[in-house]
Amino acid sequence: MIPLPPDHPAAEHLDWALQIARDVRRRFKFQPNSQEAADIDQAAVVELLLCLRRFDPAGNPGVPFRGYAKIAIKQECRREAWRLRNGGLYDTTRHPHLAPRCLQGVGGGGSDDSDAGED
Repeated sequence: MIPLPPDHPAAEHLDWALQIARDVRRRFKFQPNSQEAADIDQAAVVELLLCLRRFDPAGNPGVPFRGYAKIAIKQECRREAWRLRNGGLYDTTRHPHLAPRCLQGVGGGGSDDSDAGED
């Protein structure tokens, strides 16, 4: 990971964001020095930078930055972990009955009732 300059706005929050990523990695049982771990760390850093850009202290009086960013960083790390767990897909459907179904008999050349009763 490229170190941030000390005067960068994210520098004081970087270790905190990486701790959130470590917690998510531990929960999903990824190895500490794996490619998956690096991907989750990267997701945490990117989301931290996005949160710094989006956060407006004037628009959120009394809300500390870390309170604002914690949910977003954790959510993005979990999303990345699920993507890695699912082989690179974001589809996290757990139950087969929730998966999209193919409609049978639509345009399948079955009986046509449109001219029934005409003589």
